[in-house]
Amino acid sequence: VLYKQNWEDTKDKYLLPPDAPELVQAVKNTAMFSKKLYTEDWEADKSLFYPYNDSPELRRVAQAQKALSDIAYKKGLAEQQSQFTSLPDPPDIEFAKKVTNQVSKQKYKEDYENKIKGKWSETPCFEIANARMNADNISTVSRKE
Repeated sequence: VLYKQNWEDTKDKYLLPPDAPELVQAVKNTAMFSKKLYTEDWEADKSLFYPYNDSPELRRVAQAQKALSDIAYKKGLAEQQSQFTSLPDPPDIEFAKKVTNQVSKQKYKEDYENKIKGKWSETPCFEIANARMNADNISTVSRKE
């Protein structure tokens, strides 16, 4: 606690003379890094050559941005949701949805059964046939029988 109190008492007092080289260099660096001096000429030129008044085009753009604002969009959605409540579908509609889903699955499988299944025989390539033969030869199950 005493250490903190001593620091609070002496932190505003510095021992460098005003003409110390470190302090002079720090003041120069601060002036060099100042954004105000850097942008001062630009601000003066900008006020001369880019007058921003409220033109009809700017008003139209502002109005378009306001219309496209997410906040206004979500506000309208919240108001609509508070006015209406969603009801669950009646049982007959649920049943119709289920039947439609089953019929579409049956038609999908019907095409597979009629047009694709069993219409060709797959002949394995040489590497696969060789691997199967080697697996049969190496298998210990066939040796035990």
